[in-house]
Amino acid sequence: MNKILILATCLASQNLFAADARTFDANGITRVNVENYNGELNISAVEGTQSTITITKNTMPDMCKVNAERSGTKLLVEVKRKGKAECIVDLDIKVPKMVKLDLSMGTGKVITKGTQGDLDFKMGAGSIMAEGNFTKVEGKSGAGNIEIKGITGSSDVKTGSGNMMLTYTSLPDKGKAELKNGSGNSTLLLPKGSQIKAKIMAATGHMENEFGTNKDAGFAVEAKSGSGDLKVKSY
Repeated sequence: MNKILILATCLASQNLFAADARTFDANGITRVNVENYNGELNISAVEGTQSTITITKNTMPDMCKVNAERSGTKLLVEVKRKGKAECIVDLDIKVPKMVKLDLSMGTGKVITKGTQGDLDFKMGAGSIMAEGNFTKVEGKSGAGNIEIKGITGSSDVKTGSGNMMLTYTSLPDKGKAELKNGSGNSTLLLPKGSQIKAKIMAATGHMENEFGTNKDAGFAVEAKSGSGDLKVKSY
């Protein structure tokens, strides 16, 4: 009898963390929307005709539901919960390169790699590391580190606390990079020789701008920091 109970417990434990893989036709997908309460989100661009979503429920699987579907040109993933259940769900998503990312996370970690298009994110607490070719970036975070590489258009990124690093691969003729950080170090990396119209303020901490300011420049940089170093540097 005890052996049966132990076996049942082991099987239940295995099912708790079992991954659920779902596959969709990738042709024509141009936008990916993700909403998750807590967990890790990994998004990577891949070649081929299929998009896959791998779902791992780490807690309370019966109280957490994951809706994953394709609607027209959108790939939609939403974690729902019953009442105030603690849903910790990890998502691994493979998508075409040319997609816009629209991400909403309560708590956790976000990693994206290889996509080309806009990036829009909202996070309560946690880190985001994104690498790709981002034609526009808009993001808000309550607390956590932010690192985005491969920006080519305007950006507007805000965080309550945490370190921030934004890297541009090229500057558009016109646009703006706007950074706001309540507490933490902030760095904006721009290609050598960039011409910017800069407005930078830091209440406390070291402030540095390698480019100076050019009132006739078409690209503006506005950066504010409550506490922590604030740097605009070349690479």
